[in-house]
Amino acid sequence: MRSLFYFLILLIAYGSFYPFNVQWLGVQSDRVALLLNFSFLNSSLSDLISNIVLFIPFGLVFSHAFPDKSLAKQTLKCIGLRFAVAYLIQVGQLWTPDRIPWGGDAIW
Repeated sequence: MRSLFYFLILLIAYGSFYPFNVQWLGVQSDRVALLLNFSFLNSSLSDLISNIVLFIPFGLVFSHAFPDKSLAKQTLKCIGLRFAVAYLIQVGQLWTPDRIPWGGDAIW
């Protein structure tokens, strides 16, 4: 089950970086400002729905791959790891000109 969980993380990253147009040039300050913007209330409905649908399998597989006796602990771990994965994807998007890094995406 853990291998499915890691595969799911790779699948989410693949979908987030496709078509892999990466430029290793300097990072623009306006893109960093967007990354540090966690104002998620300004997002579109389609962005909200796509992020929720994208991470529903993440939570389901996480609960089976890393079982915990305490539901509260397991939920907090899942939320923390999901935020970390989503934010790392946003950081990686600093170097993709077709994608816009945005901190609010990590919250959804």
